[in-house]
Amino acid sequence: MSFLSRLSLRLFRPALAKAIKSVVYIETDLGNNMKAGGTGFVIADDVICTCKHVLKGAAKIIVHTADGRKIDVSNNIINLGIVADMALIDIPDLGLAPLEIDPELPDVNGDRRVFVPSMTRKGLRMTKGRMSFRDTDELIFVSPNLGSITQQKELALIVKPSKQGDSGSPVLTRDGKVRLMVNAYSESAIIKFKDVKSDRALIMMYVTFCARMDSVLRDAEALGLTE
Repeated sequence: MSFLSRLSLRLFRPALAKAIKSVVYIETDLGNNMKAGGTGFVIADDVICTCKHVLKGAAKIIVHTADGRKIDVSNNIINLGIVADMALIDIPDLGLAPLEIDPELPDVNGDRRVFVPSMTRKGLRMTKGRMSFRDTDELIFVSPNLGSITQQKELALIVKPSKQGDSGSPVLTRDGKVRLMVNAYSESAIIKFKDVKSDRALIMMYVTFCARMDSVLRDAEALGLTE
């Protein structure tokens, strides 16, 4: 872990600092000297959760842990979600604590602050956000790339700048509990929106699509994940 990453851990609340230790960087080799990456987190003993699209087309997958290990999981068991954009990677003897999951979203008057730790080649990148329920309803309704009402209900939005590599990042409360998982990044969403006023498109630049953890957990249960 880089010096900046270690320093960042000391600056966050203890619960957040503890949670970040179970967030990993996932490096993928796509062949032809092309590499990509995303983030993942420990969802159960010896199991990493990330997005399906993070692993898409990967010929080789390396998991980088916060304690400095590099684990080749190319031949490990990987289960893909049925509903959610989610993948589970089995890593025997991983030895990292699963994050606590709290899938209940706060009410309008509740604490809607969230923290999104993403792991990159350069180390930890932490960004802050705020859940926005009104924008969630409006923006999901006008989105042409969400195919069904069921799918719409499985998504929530948080307001924060999105960057490449955020996919698979847990969206944490101040107490280090997982509420959402980043699964799409805003630039691609802007392009797919039609008949939207320019001011709405501007707002979209600061919106990130996230999977609800209750849908992720239902998929995980269907795949036989036991905590």
